[in-house]
Formats: sequence, C-alpha cells, structure tokens
Amino acid sequence: MPFNDEKYLGTGLPHLQPIEIAAPELPFARALLQLYEGKRKGGELPFWREFELAELVRHGLAQYIYVLEPVDGNLDWRYRLLGTEIVARFRIDRTGQKLRDFVEAAAAEQLVQISNQVATSGVSKFFRLVPEKPELGHLQIETMSLPIRDNSGKEIWLFGGTFFQN
Repeated sequence: MPFNDEKYLGTGLPHLQPIEIAAPELPFARALLQLYEGKRKGGELPFWREFELAELVRHGLAQYIYVLEPVDGNLDWRYRLLGTEIVARFRIDRTGQKLRDFVEAAAAEQLVQISNQVATSGVSKFFRLVPEKPELGHLQIETMSLPIRDNSGKEIWLFGGTFFQN
C-alpha cells in the first residue's frame, strides 16, 4: 500500500488529471516563471545552460524543477533531471526514464501531445494536477512546461517545475 502522510503521495505516480490554467498561482511556480521570462531575451527561448543551479537554489526552486528531452523522434519524452522534492513526494525517481515507460498509455499519449505542442509552438503551458482519488483531493499541485533550447541549440527541451501546497 502506498505511503500517505497527507504530504507525500506514496510510491509511484498517482492518477493526476492535468487541467490547463492561464498562469501559475502557487508562489514558487510564479517565481520560476518570472525567472524563465527574465531569460527570454528578445522573445528568444533561453538555453538550458542559462539556468544555473546556484541561482535555482537561491530562489528556492531547485528541488521542484524538471527537464524533459524529446526521444524516439518526438514520440516520447525522457526526464533528464527531476528535482528532489518531486522525487520525495512521489517516492520514486524517474530520472532517465521515458514517459511511456511508466505512465498508462492514454495518459502518456496526452502528456506527449502536450509536450510536443509546447516544443513546437514555443508557448509555455501551465496546469493544475487534480488527483483522481477523492482522498487526495486536498492536495494542490501545479506544474508547467517551459520551452528551452538544449545547449547545442539543435533541440527544444522542456524546463518546468511541479509545485505543491498542502
């Protein structure tokens, strides 16, 4: 049985329905967006290398961030980096794994489509993640996908964060 102490969600990833929102609402989510927007010089997408760990730590954001890269010809996305708070909350580390390897097929397809849309359009998206289990309904979770350039400038990756409020 998954561990649940009202803060941590247990082993694995609970069923969370992404509901698009216009802008982030939680304080750390707003802070990450502000940092990201500050790096979009002239409307250009920032490079991954522009987000320095010391800066993310200074803003209290490092433990919430993730980086996804497209794989298999954009048919899937892989976590290159997953923040420690995300790993702790879900009690599992998916760093290095592809979405389709651990998310149910229909949900994985939805996430891949969202990721591809953000990467292709260059437009950020923000979501409230609503647990399907009523007993987890008290959790407020937000996530975002922010398009960035990989360090070579050849691919679009997704930089984002998953933020929690109990």
